[in-house]
Amino acid sequence: MNCIPFNLFLKTFSKFPIEKKMRAKKKRVMFVDDEPHILTALWRVFRKDGLEIYLAHNGWEALNKLRKNSVDLVVSDYRMPGMSGLELLEEVRKRYPQTKGMILSAYDDYPRLLREAKKYPKLFPFISKPWEERILKSMVNRLLEQGSSYDSFQEAIAKAS
Repeated sequence: MNCIPFNLFLKTFSKFPIEKKMRAKKKRVMFVDDEPHILTALWRVFRKDGLEIYLAHNGWEALNKLRKNSVDLVVSDYRMPGMSGLELLEEVRKRYPQTKGMILSAYDDYPRLLREAKKYPKLFPFISKPWEERILKSMVNRLLEQGSSYDSFQEAIAKAS
């Protein structure tokens, strides 16, 4: 009976296309917030979830990073200097239509956010700060799995609650 060394077996096996299918592509998420402690908190919440995480401190930095790195989801603060989260997500939607978007907003921003959202043809899901970790993770995961439509957003809320 002939035996081959294990490392040779692994090298040979890695050439088969089936192994490439077995390796799941990491989902990529960008968090955008002008407050560093919020970015740190978001990173801590998601760092062990197998995501590739990008952080940006404002809309312009996010757009610059998106030119170099495609992402599946952009989660942005609503109120930031220079460019609001809605403006950022609308620009992302135009430039990168496959990228989904979500807004993080302080509870007192809600009425203003709804008024401003009427200017944009696409409704972006949003969650209030401070967030409940279980609901935030559920919404992000559902958006990564299903899409960013209003219906899938409503489903995410219903299943997370």
